[in-house]
Amino acid sequence: MSIETKKIEINYQNALEVNPSYFSKWYHLSDNMKDPSYSDYAKLYLVSGYVSADESRKSAYYFGISDKYNDNLSDTGIKTVIKGVYLMNHLNIKEDNVLSDIFYNYYGDDIKISLYCSLYQFDSQNHGWKIFPFETTLKEA
Repeated sequence: MSIETKKIEINYQNALEVNPSYFSKWYHLSDNMKDPSYSDYAKLYLVSGYVSADESRKSAYYFGISDKYNDNLSDTGIKTVIKGVYLMNHLNIKEDNVLSDIFYNYYGDDIKISLYCSLYQFDSQNHGWKIFPFETTLKEA
């Protein structure tokens, strides 16, 4: 039995252009919930912002995108949701691997980036949304 792969063309013209804080209108915390619709999960997003990290974590990098340069993705003192998004596949990056991460090149710089992504899930432990970035679409905004 063989597995067949199928190349799918993505229509980027239908993407919704947003800032990272756009996703903060939704959250899912036990009895306090404002969930996105199924169609919100199915949308293609074009997110523009600055590469940030959760600076409350000292043992690894948890990269994300925020609206403002030098923002922190820490949820210390946050009761609902942070004003940025976490980047799936770019979380818990150890010091010896961080130089090979594509987003590390923009971390701490005031270079605004944009990329296409899809909404993944709300991380109630860290009060933030996770998105799947399409790394091949990463560019300076």
